[in-house]
Amino acid sequence: CILSAYQHAVEERYRFFSYGDAMLIRPGATPVESTRAV
Repeated sequence: CILSAYQHAVEERYRFFSYGDAMLIRPGATPVESTRAV
């Protein structure tokens, strides 16, 4: 779960950097494979 991963990161004092990117995860959304290289 994203929220538990975020909670862990906060507890461990991970640093978060934002470059204007965003992510939206809709409940019940179907995962799709990316065709873009990361």
